[in-house]
Amino acid sequence: MACGCPIITSNVGACPEIVADAAITVDPDDHNGLTQGIVDILSKNALAEELSQKGLKRAEEFVWEKSALELKKTFEECLR
Repeated sequence: MACGCPIITSNVGACPEIVADAAITVDPDDHNGLTQGIVDILSKNALAEELSQKGLKRAEEFVWEKSALELKKTFEECLR
């Protein structure tokens, strides 16, 4: 996402939470769903551009500094 590439990812685990509405999510066992996602991105320029822009914006929320501060806060709370 940080590179502006439209994303197709799994709809299980943490993936949906991470990508929010910035990617196509599919059941990892659904080969037809994955195929359709690829076809959609390659044939629908507006969709590809929308996912690209949303992905860039979403990726901005995941920075090392923010992660480090949140981890530090968690450790501090555990030590209290």
